[in-house]
Parts: sequence; structure tokens; C-alpha cells
Amino acid sequence: MDRILILDKKLIFLGLALILVLSFSFIPNLEVLIPPVVVSNDAIGETADVIISKSRKGSIRAEFPGEFYDKTIDEIENIAKNSKDGEQVRKARKALKLLKDGRFKK
Repeated sequence: MDRILILDKKLIFLGLALILVLSFSFIPNLEVLIPPVVVSNDAIGETADVIISKSRKGSIRAEFPGEFYDKTIDEIENIAKNSKDGEQVRKARKALKLLKDGRFKK
């Protein structure tokens, strides 16, 4: 009797796992489930240098790409999406991560 109950539990968990895998495979973009972290509305139009000074840990300055200090978040996003230079895209994505990720808030 105990073996039957254990087998039933295993089948239930296997079925649930299969349902989860199938349901996620039909979602074309996981950003639907995980909303992006956004910078506060008062940071719109401010340069990266000002945003870092106001709301980010100072230690990110060691990793932040220097050419983006005088650019706004919108400008950095445009570079990350539209640039043909792979190195610029990589640096822009790193800058966006440092500006938007909650781990680097003060």
C-alpha cells in the first residue's frame, strides 16, 4: 500500500513538472513573466553620472564604461539596440545593467 502511495506522489510531481515545462515552452518571451527593473521616473533625462551619484553604489564606477557617463538611459539603450559595433553593444548592455539592476542600489 505504501509503495502505491509513493508511486502516486511521484507521478503527480512528474505530471506537474511536465505541465510547467510545457507551459513555459509556449511563452515566446520570458520578459512577459519577469518585469524588467526600471529606474525611477525622476531619473528620466538625467545622465548616467547623476543617476549613479544619486541612487547607485559608488563601487560601480570601477566597472562602469567611461564613455557612457554623459549619456542618458535612453541614449544608452539606443546604442545597445542599434549599434553595429559589438564592443559598443557589450559596453552599453553592461552600463544598462549597472544602472537598472536592483543589486546596485544604495
